[in-house]
Parts: sequence; C-alpha cells; structure tokens
Amino acid sequence: MFMYYCFVVGKYSNIFLQSNIFQLFFRIKSRKIGTKRLFHH
Repeated sequence: MFMYYCFVVGKYSNIFLQSNIFQLFFRIKSRKIGTKRLFHH
C-alpha cells in the first residue's frame, strides 16, 4: 500500500513538473508574499 502511494505521488509530481503548474503556483504564492511585504513598508 505504501509503495503504491509513493508511486502515485511520484507520478503526479512528474506531471506537475512537466506542465510547470507547480512552478506557476509557487511564483503566484511568492508574488503574494512580495506584495504583502510591499504594503507593510
């Protein structure tokens, strides 16, 4: 069961890396943090 879970996670992480969805999400998240920092100053 654990091996199957690892296989599924690996498969989906590969799909995320290939389509750059994770990178896009991370960029949006970091941009939101950046704007929050901007408003604080």
